[in-house]
Amino acid sequence: MLTLLFLIVCQKSESNLKKSHCPTRQEWLELSLFKLIKTETDAWERRIGFRIKVDEENGITVTLTSSNGQPIINETAKQLYIDMVRQSIKHFIKKYDWSKDLTVFVQYI
Repeated sequence: MLTLLFLIVCQKSESNLKKSHCPTRQEWLELSLFKLIKTETDAWERRIGFRIKVDEENGITVTLTSSNGQPIINETAKQLYIDMVRQSIKHFIKKYDWSKDLTVFVQYI
């Protein structure tokens, strides 16, 4: 009975990123994008750190950095990483009607 009640509460379908959902769509999207980027960057020659922020006003912001101990990379390589991450995110969010219009900003610092 308790499981059924939990499932009913968790199945609310809202378009607002902050509305009740288990987890919220914002939390789910942040975790899904983390997994997507982690899986992709683990295959790269360099170790890359990243931070993801999702909100309705600013969309999706991803900050990439070289992991500790990694040499500084040139601007061409930075732009390549930015473009690859941006394209992966755009492809992923197009699958969901509620996220397809979010803007995507990726930077490498």
